[in-house]
Amino acid sequence: GRTIINQVILLRILGLAIATGFCGSAALALRRRLGLERGSAGLLTFLLFFTTVQSLLLLAAGLTGTLSAGPLVLVSAAGWALLQLRRPRLVVQIRPPADPTGRTLLGLAALGVGSLLVKTLLLEPHVGDSIQYHLPKIAESIQAGRFVWGINHDPRIWFSAGFDLIQTWWVVFLRHDALMELGGVQMAILAAVAVVTLAESLDARPGLAGIAYLFVPAVLLQATSCGNDLAVAAFVLAAYALVA
Repeated sequence: GRTIINQVILLRILGLAIATGFCGSAALALRRRLGLERGSAGLLTFLLFFTTVQSLLLLAAGLTGTLSAGPLVLVSAAGWALLQLRRPRLVVQIRPPADPTGRTLLGLAALGVGSLLVKTLLLEPHVGDSIQYHLPKIAESIQAGRFVWGINHDPRIWFSAGFDLIQTWWVVFLRHDALMELGGVQMAILAAVAVVTLAESLDARPGLAGIAYLFVPAVLLQATSCGNDLAVAAFVLAAYALVA
């Protein structure tokens, strides 16, 4: 029995990897289509497209009553296969900084993101707003296999959208909340990249600006709190960065 459970868990993790990989591949294709591949603005555009594809998939699944791992994985696998047929193939080139300062900042960024990943595995949701009306909405929708609302006395529970969609992504495949905080980590990375892009447009020190933002205590707390405040900040910063 335990062997079967472990195999199911592994299959669910594989499904999450396939669906997330499709989102990344689709985001890269959209970015190339629009010719937005250079610098930190290109990375910011990729992250925004990635989040958009995630959200659209979940919206479609929630509205059609297919909010479960199976349909999402099948659609993602088919979409990813079609993207692989594109010519030329999408190639991601990562060039690490050549100067010592750049490497130090990159190391600090990796340390910050790594600490958030550890917190994701160790911490449980504990913020009042999240427990009262954000997370119950996600749980009820996943159990029902579609979007539901009006499930308890709190009038703030409504249609599942916004940051709740991103959190749902990290729950629906495993049907478990072990990785739920990755939604906040995703928003922290998006916000930090937006700050880097904004700093570049202002002729400031982009690397230092991004690290300074990532290590702000409020950001570190919000990233794993399951609250939507950091997500709002991330999209506001991204909007400023793209028009600066």
